[in-house]
Amino acid sequence: NSIPFDVVKSTISLFLAELLFKVLRSEDSDMELFEFLYNSISYFDKLSKGISNFHLWFLVNLTGYLGFRPMENNSEIDRYFSPRDGRFTPFKAHHPGAPDFEESEMLARLFKLKIEELDTFRCDGHHRLRLLEILVDFYAWHFQGIGKINSLAVLTQVFR
Repeated sequence: NSIPFDVVKSTISLFLAELLFKVLRSEDSDMELFEFLYNSISYFDKLSKGISNFHLWFLVNLTGYLGFRPMENNSEIDRYFSPRDGRFTPFKAHHPGAPDFEESEMLARLFKLKIEELDTFRCDGHHRLRLLEILVDFYAWHFQGIGKINSLAVLTQVFR
């Protein structure tokens, strides 16, 4: 109802469609995955607040259906998220683009976020893009053939 008529929603949808095309390769029926996709997109279509956080929430929660959900082990000791390991570690990872402490804290909050709370997740456009880059990097560690996501550049421009 609203996705085709809202520039932000349609851009997010384009990005998610491209990502799903690249990661959903199984021909087997998966009713749980289908229900997640259907219910999430339906909710997004009706959403009026927290729209700019939906794709982050979606990427985090999709990982559970794809079999590589990140560990929610953030603690006083394990404070830095490592996309390569899919967990929080005591030290910042040394690979390029690894999240810093502030970004790791935001990810820890995002991992616990419920869809009904999307409007409560506060971050500016710069951090939102960084979180998106980190999550795409996390996906790339699990799908080596994911390649470049062309719609990411469009999404970046919309959020700027």
